[in-house]
Amino acid sequence: MNEILDLDKFQTTNAIRGRRWHQGDLTQWSLLEWAGAMCGEAGEAANAAKKLRRLDLELPNKEAGIPKADMDALREKLADEVGDTIIYGLLILSVLYVSASQVIARVFDRKSIEYGFPERALPVIDIPVIPAEPIDKHTMGLYEKFKVWRTDGTSATGAKHDGCQYFVLDVTHDPHALAALRAYAASCETFYPKLASDLRDMVEMREGR
Repeated sequence: MNEILDLDKFQTTNAIRGRRWHQGDLTQWSLLEWAGAMCGEAGEAANAAKKLRRLDLELPNKEAGIPKADMDALREKLADEVGDTIIYGLLILSVLYVSASQVIARVFDRKSIEYGFPERALPVIDIPVIPAEPIDKHTMGLYEKFKVWRTDGTSATGAKHDGCQYFVLDVTHDPHALAALRAYAASCETFYPKLASDLRDMVEMREGR
């Protein structure tokens, strides 16, 4: 197999299959149940690794004298169980609406930084600090200020929301953001009443009401 698995695409496919398996709703299981399923597969992996270690040490057990071909089968079994564990882990991330590639990169890089290791999941980009020219924000119009990724992985290359345009609102500091939220709530209320209610609650909270 020469193809390289795209983690974000696979997370999306995995979630789609998971919903098919669970009558269209991954939340049919609680996070505890999903985590328990993941731990079950990790336990199967540990069991396969235990058997391999017994054979390495030639300890007396029911696998004693097992032929080399069966040891290879045990190694394959261990690899498969690790794969199952990862698949369940990805389903948990989907239930959490978290992008697998982003959280893995973040956790990996954070640990490298903690121990002073040079390895990074994401490239380290040194961006020079250039003194900015005075900008008149009243006349500059739209410009790129944010990078946005969807936490469900669907903004990955080739996925549904690859290349979609987004407009970010600073609800904390931008006084015009609240007016935009009111307008959006009014527009979406027919089809998304809960979202409209939540947006209005956010506006009221920011206004101190």
